[in-house]
Formats: sequence, C-alpha cells, structure tokens
Amino acid sequence: MKKIFFLLTALLVIWVSACRRPEVQPDTPATVVDNDFANVPAVVVQAVRKAYPAATELSFSELDKGKVWDSRFVIDAKNHQARIDVKGTILEAYTVATADARTGITLPAAAQEYIQKTYPNYKIVVAGEGQHNNQKAYKVLVRGEKEEITLVFDEEGKVLLEFKAAVSTRPAEDLPTNYPIVKPEDLPAPISQYLRENGLTFAKGMVIVDGEDKKFYHIAARKGEAIYELSFSGDGGLLRSNVYIPPVAIQSINDLPAAAAAYLNGYTLERGMAFTDREGKKMYSVVVSKDGKRYDMSFDSEGKLLRSALIPPDPQVIRSAAELPEPIKAYLKDYTFEKGMLFYDRDGKKYYEIAASKNGKVAFFVFDAEGKVVRSSESGPNPNVDQKALTAEGLPAPILAHLNATYKGWTFMKGYVVLAEGKAQSYLVVVQVEKDLLYLTFNGEGTFENVRKG
Repeated sequence: MKKIFFLLTALLVIWVSACRRPEVQPDTPATVVDNDFANVPAVVVQAVRKAYPAATELSFSELDKGKVWDSRFVIDAKNHQARIDVKGTILEAYTVATADARTGITLPAAAQEYIQKTYPNYKIVVAGEGQHNNQKAYKVLVRGEKEEITLVFDEEGKVLLEFKAAVSTRPAEDLPTNYPIVKPEDLPAPISQYLRENGLTFAKGMVIVDGEDKKFYHIAARKGEAIYELSFSGDGGLLRSNVYIPPVAIQSINDLPAAAAAYLNGYTLERGMAFTDREGKKMYSVVVSKDGKRYDMSFDSEGKLLRSALIPPDPQVIRSAAELPEPIKAYLKDYTFEKGMLFYDRDGKKYYEIAASKNGKVAFFVFDAEGKVVRSSESGPNPNVDQKALTAEGLPAPILAHLNATYKGWTFMKGYVVLAEGKAQSYLVVVQVEKDLLYLTFNGEGTFENVRKG
C-alpha cells in the first residue's frame, strides 16, 4: 500500500525522445549592465537581478520563443539556472552541481530511496536545489545506458515530475530543458479548449522543449474527485490520457462501510486510506490495533475483509544472555554471548539472532522461540562484533540488485547488518511485496542465502 500511495503523488510519467539543445555560452564579461541584453525583455533581466543581486557571469537564452527564457549565472562560485516567463515570473531556479561536485546539495532521504529503488543501475548526472513554481524543490537527472530520467521532488522527497527520454548529449552541468506552467491562461488555445469541452479544471503542468525546439505539454487536471494526467504535442494534439482518484484519509472507523466498521468493533484506528483503483473499484486500507497487537487490513467497497496481516513488533536489542529463553541459554552454555537481536515474523512468532564466541571464533545463530537452530554460521578469530540497523539507501548494491530483479514493486520495511571488526558478516532485510512480508538473509558480501514469508 505504501508504494501505491507513494506513486499516486507523481504528476506524470511520459516517454519522449530528447535531443541535445545547444549549450548557450556566456558572451559577456562577469559584470554586465542591462543594455547588454537588448534582445531580452527588460522585465526578464530585472527579475533575475532583483532575485539574485550577487549574480555574476549572467547570460540569457530564449527557451520558448517570446514566452520563456533560460538564465545562467554564478553566485559564490556555484552555478545557477533559472527559467523566467515574459512577465518576469521566475518559474523555477536551482543551484546546480554535477554528480562529481554535488557538495552542498543533499537530496531528501525519500528522494534518494526512490531513485535507488526505481533506477538502481542509473547514475545521477546532475542535481539542483531550489524552487519549482514557488515551491522548495530538487531537480535531478539520472542516466542509464539507453534512457535518462528527469525527476523533480518536493521538500519531503515526494515526486512532482517524472519524465523519461532517450539519452542526450547535453553537457553534464545542464539540467533538462523544461519549465512549469503556472496559470491556465498560459496553455495553448487547443489545450484550453480540450479542458473546457471535457469539464476539466487545470491543476498544474509542465512544458518540455526538445533539441529541435519541439514542445510537449504535460497537464494534471481535475474533474470532481478524479485527476486526469494528459500529454499534448506542441500544436495541442492529445498524445496520452490517464485518470485516477487520489486516496482520501480515513479519520475514524465509522468512515468505513458498515460491514467493515462492525468487523473492527473493539479495534483502535491508527491510520487509513480510501482509494479507487483504475477500474473504478473503491477499497479501504487501515492499520488498527487491539490487545497490544497491530494489524494491516484491507476491505472492499461493501466492507468485506480482503486481507488481514499482523504487523510485527519492532526488533529489540538483546544485551545479555540472561535475556534469552532457557533452551537457547542451554544451547549456548559453552559460548560467550556477544550480541543479539529479537525479531518477529508476520504471525508474531519470535526469532533470535545471536552472535557468540568460542575458542577464539564467533558463531552466528538464528533460533526460533523454542530454541531450535534455524540457521548458523561461523567466522574467523574472535572479532569485535556489532549490529546496526539498515536504511533503504544503505543497502549494498548486490542486495538492491537481487531485490529489483526478484521482487517487482518491493518496499523496504527494515533491516540489520551484523558486523565483525567493522566488516559485514550477514544481512537481514525485511521487505513488503504486495500483501506479503518477506524476510531475506544475505551473507556478508550481499549474496542471497534464503527467504521466508512472514
């Protein structure tokens, strides 16, 4: 569910071919006067000078004839790019840095996770931090062997724009050539007419200009609860149309259908969403708690239970052998306890992951609640053992590659790495794939060992 909600925040995704737009080289000295830009509207030049009075090496190029200009300048030795319309409105502006010099530009964690999960084999070519349509934003270009993707994230790392194109030969320091549409009156007449005839209200949009000065318009519009994602050619011809209804937060159990509310009598609602799939079917997803246990449940439009899963408690650090069940203590009576972790599967069953030393070597065990050994391995001479929590962005490349190749649409839940003398010995990674919670173990090199369903 998390992935669905997350993906519904994206404005749109479209495939178009993109060619290089010739790079505009500044032909003026570092200090200029407005007369040096005789072919640029004064309001455009003044907008940049007013917003960035410390700008040097200022240059302008016409991005969309008579409508939008691209400006390049430097502040404190950092490159900047801005797009300004004919009225002097700064549509977007970014501090820009290439992947090799991205000091000072740190993407939000959610944005980093999205890139790593969605485009694991792609390289960040250039990134920018600034504003998009008066909203704090980050703009990123990632590139693979055959395609490149432009991504715009908001301050929290949610996707505002996702645009795919063929690999271009644009300079590494250039952000992709596109700019936001701020007002519906900025739309071409044919697109405005299409929206009127179909009862749609403009929400937001983006213009992409390719290397041949061809334009493509990507529009989000509303009609009732529905969001329409539309793509148009430069002359206003409709290229693509998609519609969905955004999820709505559930405030109380009484917001659910009567049958679902009756089923959840005695439960406490923690959070929930009502959403409509692309076939128009309404569904409800909730997280509820009862008697100290938490559950993830889904219901159909009539309130029929579709799925119920126990949400395992968070893993707990075991600090001494005294905290272990007696059967495990007995098994480890000839070992010296080093580190341990208690974790739960989807059904609430307990498992213990233990590092213990004997005769100068450290062994790693996984026990079930009855003390039966589920898995074990042994390392070299007695090392300094540690155990650390993992984040999605901290997953090693081999583990990411395995997840992306094996589990389409996986969502990271939690993970841990066991370290000996700072070197990884084993990994435990928990991911959700559709309705299933999977526990995967990898060796210290990130090679897959086994998986079990929670």
